[in-house]
Amino acid sequence: MPRQVSERVWDGLQASETGQAYILLVRISHPDLEDPIRLAANQADVISRGARYVAYPMDVALPADKERETARVTIRIDNVDQMIVTTLRQIATPVSVDIEIVELDTPDLLEAGPYSFELASASYDALQVSGSLGYEPKLRNAWPDLRYDPATAPGVF
Repeated sequence: MPRQVSERVWDGLQASETGQAYILLVRISHPDLEDPIRLAANQADVISRGARYVAYPMDVALPADKERETARVTIRIDNVDQMIVTTLRQIATPVSVDIEIVELDTPDLLEAGPYSFELASASYDALQVSGSLGYEPKLRNAWPDLRYDPATAPGVF
């Protein structure tokens, strides 16, 4: 279950000015990866809970509130080296993307998240890697899960 954002942090995130710096941490993982890729939307690397997050220019766009549409988060990461593109080319199945928010002064204290997504699609060029993030594909599963027909429930018929 995602951790709720405290009122103090929410006020700071919504304020036009604040004394706190909030950092977006992104962890990209997959069973085929030896170590997850950890990125921080910051100008310097961040150590949070014993893990090093590499400073990377990036932007996360929250979805528009539209009816009858599955919410998708868009992430754009500057393609400053080929690490992410190489990783995406090597992996055939969807990768997991976790997003967290911490304060610069207290990076070990998780302020919001983790919000877990699945990379639904990705594209890249020389300047940028873009991806569409969605929740795990529960909406693709059949509903109801059980079907009552002569093959699966002969006693009913």
